[in-house]
Order: sequence, then structure tokens, then C-alpha cells
Amino acid sequence: MNWIEDLAGLYDRNIDRIGTGSANAPLLPVCHTLKNSHVEVVLDEQGVFLSAAVIKKAEAATIIPCTEDSSVRTRGVKAHPLHDKLQYVAKDYPARTGKDDADFDNYILQLSEWADSSDLATPRAVHAYLCQGTIIKDLVDHRVLHVSPDGRLLHKWDGPDAPAIFSLLSGAEKKEVDSKSAGTRKKKKAPKRWQGDASVRFKVVNKDGDPVDSQNELWKSWMLYYASLEGTQGVCCVTGETTAISRKHPGRLRNPADGGKVISSNDDKGFTFRGRFDVSEEAYSVGFITSQKAHSALRWIIGISGFHVGTQYVVFWGTSPIPVPSPLLSSFDLLLSPNGTEDPPVFYSPDQFHEKFNDFFADRVGDERVSTLVLDSASTGRIAIRHYSCLTESEFISRLKSWHESCAWDQYFGRSRQFYGAPSPRDISDVVLGFPSNPTPNDELFRATTIDRLLSCILDGLPLPPDILAECVRRAADKINLENWQWRKTLGIACSLYRRQHPEQNYTMSYDNTRNTRNYLYGTLLAIAEHIEERALFLLGEDRDTNAAKLLPQFAMRPYATWVTIESLLMPYLSRIRERRPNLYLKLQTLLDDTFKRFDTNDFAHEAPLTGEYLLAYHCMRSQLWAKKADEVAEETPAS
Repeated sequence: MNWIEDLAGLYDRNIDRIGTGSANAPLLPVCHTLKNSHVEVVLDEQGVFLSAAVIKKAEAATIIPCTEDSSVRTRGVKAHPLHDKLQYVAKDYPARTGKDDADFDNYILQLSEWADSSDLATPRAVHAYLCQGTIIKDLVDHRVLHVSPDGRLLHKWDGPDAPAIFSLLSGAEKKEVDSKSAGTRKKKKAPKRWQGDASVRFKVVNKDGDPVDSQNELWKSWMLYYASLEGTQGVCCVTGETTAISRKHPGRLRNPADGGKVISSNDDKGFTFRGRFDVSEEAYSVGFITSQKAHSALRWIIGISGFHVGTQYVVFWGTSPIPVPSPLLSSFDLLLSPNGTEDPPVFYSPDQFHEKFNDFFADRVGDERVSTLVLDSASTGRIAIRHYSCLTESEFISRLKSWHESCAWDQYFGRSRQFYGAPSPRDISDVVLGFPSNPTPNDELFRATTIDRLLSCILDGLPLPPDILAECVRRAADKINLENWQWRKTLGIACSLYRRQHPEQNYTMSYDNTRNTRNYLYGTLLAIAEHIEERALFLLGEDRDTNAAKLLPQFAMRPYATWVTIESLLMPYLSRIRERRPNLYLKLQTLLDDTFKRFDTNDFAHEAPLTGEYLLAYHCMRSQLWAKKADEVAEETPAS
């Protein structure tokens, strides 16, 4: 199955949800688009003007009929069939603005042909009214639009208390199109907007004030009419049927300002297809209806469940009515609060994790399909598909479970987000990037690439990229330059990834006294040394970084030479503990001696850098040492 067929199937399965979804991306009927309207004109069934008003911003989004040309217009004049800008619907637009970019004749001809073929009152009433050529006059008389003494529309309002139409339209004048939201790499000012740019939608009501035609009736009427028009015939490469071929495929997929397209062949002068094909349809052709359904479904699913970083968007959907669990969530978000409704505990154990994990996935194994699509763009005009997969639900769940189980480790994402489980790809990218406070565009690009690579590990079962693992391990050694919460989060994630990369070792969160590898034992020594300093500093009432923390980067690279330094610096702290807490001193000294005994002599003196295994031992021993009994906590009191 290809992605277009998959998305068209998603549309067909949700056809009863047309018109629903996010405010900016509802599931659109075929041959329709979404446009923000600024003015609503109310007519009766005979096309007599009744009233008009400026539309509130929250109610501006309008599903309108469109043609293949008008749905993708960026420049030039291609009118929508019913609701549109003043330059199309107003016969008196040139006289009221002094501009010659109107296209009323083509608009009214198109509307007339639709009205003649339809039994609905709305297109006929709007046609009858607009033929009078008084819409701007009526809007001025009802103080919706405003003119200068010479009768032309004002470009701006100079006085205080600007009318609503100026506030609504000028709001976009000062905005900048953001590179992250609009699919561009640069920022540019949006074009200035004035009253002449106002978009009008029409409402035809009966004598009781109710619409004479329902939205569904209007949508169906336009779809039937437009489907009856002759189009370019050809073979749809998706369905294999001979049908009307789409010449221009929809855009505005990721957001209303997105100009990029997944399918485009409008370059008939360059070398997009020339040299191999005479016309673009010889390369690839998609049926008009199939293209409309697929793009509408893609826009809709992005709006309701899309995850994005910069210009990259990731979406998941399935054929099962049960929502698809996202591979981009941590175990905490997936199992404890997937909808933000459950009040999760501060911490849960490995046993609780496995219990919740098994309960969550108990009824999610079947033959239904789960699809994944990753979109990104390097320019404003093209969107690339970076990843597409279609798995059975059993395959998808199996790989998702494998990721969460193999990466399960104690995580610290803040006081209220401590849990045993797997981090999310975004959390991992935070560590790799070093928690930038003001991410640059390059940072966001690198983050998107990292998430994409990790997604392939989750869904395709690939090994972790070595560079990502190595960077997380390196960051975990940089304790002195990170905030405490950042370092604790980094340590948990580095241990998670190292554990996943070495499943044959069967690492657990419990400290393993039988594991006597060089890396594991050096990590144990580091945790004990740090604990000795921390306990001594606590007894002295001091709050500063330990020598073990300061020397951690050097310890990871040259453990033997660095340990000699750390051990010599430990002596004063051990003396303090022996003076004040002799029992504690005996326990810690015995623990150090027992760890030294487990070393092979040649391993201890070897100067090779440590692998990430030392972090697992360090984390486990550190947790074990601080899991003190209540009487031991009560025994310790800082020096006065």
C-alpha cells in the first residue's frame, strides 16, 4: 500500500466526520477548502440584502467550495465559486477601489452555471444579489466598510476607535510569517491588508431567519456539479482506474500558511520531468478525487494529532477505532497520563511499570494497520516524505513494547515526573543538544533529524545510532556544567540508551554485586566516593560540588589516574565521618574495600576510557546508597 491510497482510505473511513477536527484543519469535503472570512452578508431567498456584520476572529474559519485552480492560487485571479474576496464578488469593486485586479465576470459566470444546475436556493440567491452590483454600497451603508469623501474604500483608519474591519485586517499587517510555522527558512513580512482584501461569506435565510440550505446540502451540490465537468482523463496510478486526473494538488497541509506541496509538477520549463517525459502525467498521475481525499485526510490528521519540530511533522493513524499510541511519548506520558486526565504518582517501580504496561497493551493486538508519515521541507514549495511505514497493529505494538521495555530505567524529569520507563525521542534530543535555552534554527533542524532517526529505531527495530548514544554518555559526565535536574535527566536517559544497546547484558536497576567488569566497578567506586563527600559536606552544613563531580569528565577518559586523585581527596571527608558517625564510616570503608577486591589487577590499572556501562553502576549504587532507613536520616543532623 502507498501513502496516497492509505490516506484516501482514512478519508473514506471517516467520511461521517466531514467538517470536524481542529479549527484550522477540519476534514474537508472534496472540492472544498478552508478560508478565513471577514464579513458575513445575509440574504433572503430572492437575493434581497437583509444585513451584514464583521465576523469575530474565532468564527472566521469557513469551509468554502473551490475549483482545482482556485484551491491552489497564490498569484493571479482564480475565483472560488461562492464565498470569496471583494475583488471577485463585487461588481463595483473597480469603481470603489481604483484597482483593475478584479475578476467579477469569471466569478459570476461560474456561479451562474452552478446555480442553473442546482435545486438549492443559496447559489441562486447569491447570484441574483451580486448581479445588482451593490454589495460594497450595502456594506458601506451598514457601516461594515468605510469610504473616503470621494466614495472609495479607505486604506487605513487615522482616528481613534478604529472600526472592527480595520482591526481584523490590520492584525495581519504587522505579523511576520514564522519560518517554523509556515514551512519557510526565512522570515518575511506578510503583505499589507486593507478593506479591499476582505473576504465575504453569504448566508441565505428563510422568513424565520434559518438557513434555507444546510452545509451538507451545499457541499454535496457543489461536489456533484464539479464532478460533472469534463476534466483531463487518464489512468490514476493509485487506483488503476481511468478517471479525471488532478493537475494541481492541494497545499496548506501542515498549517494555513504552508505553501509546500507533496506532489507538484508545475515546472514545465525547467527539468523537473523534462528529458524523461513529455508531460508530467507520464511520470505520475493521480485521480482528482483520490488526490482530494488523500490531501484532505492528511491535513485533518495533522491538525488533530500531528507532532512537529520546526518544519518536520509526524503523524500516526490506524484502521482500528482505538486511538493509536504514539511512539513519540515517554512511558510516563503513554502509561500514566496519556490524556492528561489521570493524577499520576510521583514515582512508580519496575513492577508497577510492567503491570501498567501489560494492562495498556492488553487489547491492542490485531490485524488492523497502523501508518506513520514524516513530512519535512527544505524550501517553501516542496514537502518531502522522510518516512512512511504501514504495519499491522500487532507489529506496531510489538516494536513499541520492545522500545519501552528495552529502554526502561529510572528517569528524573522533575519532582513530579519521576518514573521507571523509557524517555521520549524529544527528551533524548534535549540531552543530545545540551538543553539549549534559545534554540537556533540549526538546533531545531538537528532536533528534527534526531527524532526522525530515533523513530526509525522504534518502528523498524534498528540499533541506536552510535553518535546519539555516545553524546548522551558524554553529556552525563558533564555534571558540573548542568543544572541538577538536567544532569539527573541526562543520567537516566544515558543509562536507558546504553541498556537498550546491550540487551545481552540483562542490566537492571538493582545494583548487581556479581558483575565484576572494569567499567561497572569503576562506576561503583565513583558513586561511593561521591556519596562519602556528600555525607561529609552534609554533616559540615556545606553545600558545594564534590570533587568527584568536578573530576567526572576526566574520570570517564582516564579512570585509573583520576581515581588516584579522587582517593587522595577523600581522606579528609572520611576522617570527618569517622569522628561524627563511626558506624557510617565503617559501612562506607567496608564498601570501598569490597569493591577494590572485586577488581582484576590488570583491569584496575588499565587506562582505556570507560564505556557507558560505568554510568549504570554509578546510577544504581548512587540510588542504593541514598535509600537510607528512617532512623539513619534522623541520626544525621547538620553541624550548627
